[in-house]
Amino acid sequence: MEPAPQTTEEKEPARSFSLVIPLYSLLLGLLGLAIGKLAGDIAGPLQRLTWAQVGGLMIILVIAGYSELKYQYRQSSASLDLFEAVLATVVFVLPGLAAVVMAGAAQVLAESARRIHPLKAAFNVTQWMFATAIGSLVLELLRDGTQPRASDLPALVLAMLALSAANFLALVGVLCLDERQPFTRALVDTAKGIIPEGVVVTLVNLAFGVLLVATLEWAPLAMPVFLIPLASLYWATRAYGSVRADRARLAGMQLATHALSVPMNPRDAIPDFLAEVRRCFESEVAELVIVQEGTRVVHRSSDSHPGGDQWVEEARRETLAAALMRNGKAVRVTAGDGDHELPRRLREEGWRDCLAAPVRVEG
Repeated sequence: MEPAPQTTEEKEPARSFSLVIPLYSLLLGLLGLAIGKLAGDIAGPLQRLTWAQVGGLMIILVIAGYSELKYQYRQSSASLDLFEAVLATVVFVLPGLAAVVMAGAAQVLAESARRIHPLKAAFNVTQWMFATAIGSLVLELLRDGTQPRASDLPALVLAMLALSAANFLALVGVLCLDERQPFTRALVDTAKGIIPEGVVVTLVNLAFGVLLVATLEWAPLAMPVFLIPLASLYWATRAYGSVRADRARLAGMQLATHALSVPMNPRDAIPDFLAEVRRCFESEVAELVIVQEGTRVVHRSSDSHPGGDQWVEEARRETLAAALMRNGKAVRVTAGDGDHELPRRLREEGWRDCLAAPVRVEG
């Protein structure tokens, strides 16, 4: 089970710190505009794109930003998208400031469509503006001449690697401020959550970005067709994420069932079993409810008490566990599932998310 969001009272001590994140986001945005202006001045006049090409790039950029794969580990979450794959083309064909503005506008539209919290959305927008400006500046310093050409592709690769690094460091910065921890610790913790998957996705995005650049430069009429491989990449990324999650679950459940087989009496292994289940599903709490005649025995393992707790309650007592057992099916319940019995009891007990698997033995 996952805990519900903290109450306002629990967050009260951090209220004085809340203005730091908006100020940090504002600083990133201003830096992005300033560096983008510098990159544009270095670039000089580049080839002009038609409004149809600009509009097509903008549409693909918004779709790529909207196509997000989000994953969560306990209380932390991160996401991967295909934004960089299209952004490589924007950086390649537009002057610095124009690329920064287009990246920011596309993120605004994508974040609005996903209904992201305004504070988080503001950071995402300015983060990409800053990263785009860095990538554009590196490209203009390395490119050969003032017009896009095939010989600039190696420079584009280096520019996009710089863009990815700037994007990552901006993320580390906001986590450092939000969690009030040293920058080096935030850097190491964030790298553990992104490497190696994030590096693989970055390289794949870079490869698709080069293909899109080639399409726009040498076959611009074929640009709408690029939506097909972009959609394929999105679904492949989701499938890969599902496979990795399934493998982790199977490995975790193997450890959990092994814990039951160690002692002579399986009931003695319940604390270890629940601890493995909790780690397997990356949950705050794991419970095992054993139904007896007239009572229920509840075993609980939590992050705060991994050794486990145990108590007995009356079988007539109406709880979330009782409702889940009456349902009789393996089910996932979230607090936003409506006003049915299960999500209502989930909210009443203070949880945000729950997985349950009732098991019948001898009736």
